[in-house]
Amino acid sequence: KLRFANETEQNANVYIDNGKVTVNGENVDAGLKLKGSVKTKDKRYKTELIIDNDQRLIQAECQCRFFQKNKLYKGPCEHILATRLQFNKQNFK
Repeated sequence: KLRFANETEQNANVYIDNGKVTVNGENVDAGLKLKGSVKTKDKRYKTELIIDNDQRLIQAECQCRFFQKNKLYKGPCEHILATRLQFNKQNFK
C-alpha cells in the first residue's frame, strides 16, 4: 500500500489515477510552463505553473479556494501538485 506525505499528495494522486488531470507543457525563458486542468466531483480547476531549470516551482496559479487564500505560502494546492505529477508521469516514463 502506498503511503503519502500528506492529504494533499494523496488527493493529487487520486485525481491522476482516475484520469481527471490533463496537462500541457512548453519551454519558456524561466524553465518549463505547465497549463493543466483538474476535474473534481463538482468543478474543473485550471492550473498554471512555472518550474525552473532546477525543478523548483517558482510561480503558480489555481482557481481553488486553498490557493486563493494561501498562494504558495503553505505549499501547492492538490490541483497544482496533480498537474506537476501528471506532467512528470507523461514525460518521464
